[in-house]
Amino acid sequence: MILGDMMNRKYIRERIKVVTVIIPTYKRADKIERAIKSVLNQTYKEIELIVVDDNNPDSEDRKNMEIKMKKYEEIPNFKYIKHERNKNGAVARNTGINIAQGEYVTFLDDDDYFPKERIEKLVNLLEENMQYNIAYTGGITCKDDNVICSFKVEPIKDYKKELLLNHSFIGTGSNIFVRSEALKSINGFDETFARHQDIEVLIRLLRNNSIIGLDECLVVKDNSDRNNQPNIENFIKVKKHFFEKFEKDINEYQDSNNIFFENYFFLLKQSVLIKDKKNFRLLKEEIGKYKRISVKENIALFKILIKRSIIKEYHKKIQLNMEEKELFEQFKKADN
Repeated sequence: MILGDMMNRKYIRERIKVVTVIIPTYKRADKIERAIKSVLNQTYKEIELIVVDDNNPDSEDRKNMEIKMKKYEEIPNFKYIKHERNKNGAVARNTGINIAQGEYVTFLDDDDYFPKERIEKLVNLLEENMQYNIAYTGGITCKDDNVICSFKVEPIKDYKKELLLNHSFIGTGSNIFVRSEALKSINGFDETFARHQDIEVLIRLLRNNSIIGLDECLVVKDNSDRNNQPNIENFIKVKKHFFEKFEKDINEYQDSNNIFFENYFFLLKQSVLIKDKKNFRLLKEEIGKYKRISVKENIALFKILIKRSIIKEYHKKIQLNMEEKELFEQFKKADN
């Protein structure tokens, strides 16, 4: 019986595995072909490609997407699925998961793309490390064809905590590579999340599955188009929803207040970047429930504020102690 199980596992490992790549798309007909071609050009050929169109049927974006997709209709294992209305990215990903035939599932945002050896290397990684069900790689972020930063695979003690802190070590939702049985066991993505979809699904996956990283740049995140970004008020709603769902997970940690703080501080910086004074004040009040903003964190905000020329407004709202004032003066001199 034991010998039979061993032989069965060996057969499963040696059999060529199909990888399902799911591309949800919305308003990016001009980008989608780069994403598709990066999948078709993979060195690994056992691929099922599913494009899920989340545009409204009567929109120009749907018409443009349909024109683009016609040239791929005859490609084996290519599926083009059209939603009857715009639903959101989580629903689009689940649409793909529900019809996926592959032993592995990975996702690709319509404006991101894969280097040609990505899928082959990740299949080999998980086939050689059967104790892991999730994999990810390093990658780069670009904007207007210029590299602006990179994200690497580094040792992490607690992956779930990193995600709860909003420290997204994977860099992009296009970096998730998972055994399909693990993904389907948690019923895919939570469709109530309009944002944080990749973080949400990974937290639940990591409750019962292990993750392994490959320290190579094998995914490219494109930040050129930011039209689909929510405003701060919507982001705050997403955060509150996130906290409601994962409150138990957060409270497992002794420094749970810091987890809440880090998430709200990220939004505070975003409010400064877009000069949203109203939500800046609201977020300051919210943050105060968990932790006092440190001198270092104040300086980080000052740097943004100086660049956005709203430092006077900030001085009106915050009373600085002498230490903070002295450090800020030093910072201004160094920044000039």
